[in-house]
Amino acid sequence: MKESGQQRFLDLFGKGPVGLAPMAGFTTPPFRTIAAREGADFTVTELVSAKGIRYDPSLKRSARYLQATGGDKPWAIQLFGQDPPDFAYAIDRLLSDPLYSQVAFIDLNMGCPAPKVTREGAGCALMRDPSLAEAIVSASVEAAAPYAKPVTAKIR
Repeated sequence: MKESGQQRFLDLFGKGPVGLAPMAGFTTPPFRTIAAREGADFTVTELVSAKGIRYDPSLKRSARYLQATGGDKPWAIQLFGQDPPDFAYAIDRLLSDPLYSQVAFIDLNMGCPAPKVTREGAGCALMRDPSLAEAIVSASVEAAAPYAKPVTAKIR
């Protein structure tokens, strides 16, 4: 009997949570809703600028990226940037808001290779500066701690 692709995956990795990895331009709210409906255990937003949140605390520019995924599946917000205080501010701003405090976790983008992200020292450019990456993680974990939200990082 031929083994299904799903069964081979389960044999290799076990039955753990399967999430929809964030990708700019693709993991829009409707796509995340479909992925959750079709079996993703959790979804993550497209990358959202930590600096953008700091300079637009009303979230008018970021709101379209920050929409919750439909249904009862966990979802997370992914932030990018290169300034630890921007991350701390953005996380506190988001998690203190009843609309966004429902997120399961905060994800830090340290993997985006897009030139418009890396030329600012963000995304995968952070891998060239481990001390800055560490400072961003520390500031983010500290900001999320009062809300009991874990922080993860996307790295390539």
